[in-house]
Amino acid sequence: TSERNVRMDGEFTPLKTGEHQLDILVALDFTTLTDTLTRKLNNFLFKPSYQYFSDRLIITAGINIYNHRDEFKYFPEIEVKLPVSGDQMIAIIGIDGGLLKNDYHSLYSFNNYVQSRLDTLANTNLIAIHAGVEGAIAGLEYSASVGWRQMEDFALLNFEPNDENAGFFRVIFDDVNATYVQAQFVWHPLEEITLDIDGALYFYGLDREAKAWHRSNLQSSITANWHPLNSDLSFSGQVW
Repeated sequence: TSERNVRMDGEFTPLKTGEHQLDILVALDFTTLTDTLTRKLNNFLFKPSYQYFSDRLIITAGINIYNHRDEFKYFPEIEVKLPVSGDQMIAIIGIDGGLLKNDYHSLYSFNNYVQSRLDTLANTNLIAIHAGVEGAIAGLEYSASVGWRQMEDFALLNFEPNDENAGFFRVIFDDVNATYVQAQFVWHPLEEITLDIDGALYFYGLDREAKAWHRSNLQSSITANWHPLNSDLSFSGQVW
């Protein structure tokens, strides 16, 4: 299996004032995958996004417009942030979505033992709703949220020891609904050191499969970053 990918992104801001900002993102994503067949996995994205800023409210409203194989798909991007107690607590609610590309590179990055022959490939259509809070207290930055995701053609990895590709994971797709709770904490014990603790708990509901094969219900990570003062170098490490 061989794969070639070229991605080009361009973003500009035609409007920016004290309370208003308009951003436009254009992305061209070209992928050629060759195993027993040669397939073109090309996606194009046009994303206008408007933001309104004030001391009491921040509103983001936009739309993600994707084109794949001459078929257009439209996903919302709406989020409202309402300060409850200054920067210490900000309430957030929003809905967003997008087209997630499933190619060999992305699947291999998730699991190095995915089988190289991919007979079926599909993009994942994602719609997500979330609500939560974020803020900073005594130098500790935090965020916590609950949400729901609807994922059409979500990639799962199933291990079947008795099939012809024994020892590798077969890629299958299913429609999945996921409810989740997640939290993140960022702490600066020293000026040059940052600790980032992130965790999420998922509850999956599937359309056809018995379970969300090799998709963890509990996901967590700890990242440490050291940026020496008066230096352009930085060092980081992560466990998950």
